[in-house]
Amino acid sequence: MGTVSAANAAARLKEGGPNGLVLTSTVTKESKQVSETVNHVRLKDIRVPTLIVHHRQDDCVLTPYELAVAL
Repeated sequence: MGTVSAANAAARLKEGGPNGLVLTSTVTKESKQVSETVNHVRLKDIRVPTLIVHHRQDDCVLTPYELAVAL
């Protein structure tokens, strides 16, 4: 869930902040236990360079590779 928090913080920045953002194994799918994903964040409001890193063979059902590619 750190990727959701990091993206949310970056989207809310008006000025200053980090020089960039790195999201790894980004949570893109909801479940009974997880109701918030990176898709709930206003990604268009992120104004710093962002790198998304994901493993093609990630087995987690909440972080499927195909949805990371769509980001």
